[in-house]
Amino acid sequence: MPLELGTHILKISNVIIKLHKEIIGAEKVYMCTVCDGKRNHLHFSLFLRLKGETIGFRNFVKEDEIIMDYHETVEIYKQKMKESI
Repeated sequence: MPLELGTHILKISNVIIKLHKEIIGAEKVYMCTVCDGKRNHLHFSLFLRLKGETIGFRNFVKEDEIIMDYHETVEIYKQKMKESI
């Protein structure tokens, strides 16, 4: 991956991490990367720890939840991303 692309990805990731803390109150956001095989693709995953949740690896293995009422929150993220980039 070109250095400029990696820098761009990290800058955007940093904005998203700050927004997770600001908008939904995440206390901590963990970023993990996974590369498969011959590095033909790369995944960036963000795992949030909310207030009251246990610190540690359990944040990486907790069960998925379904969020039903998210449209307003998505619009907040979109607006804040436009302002930040």
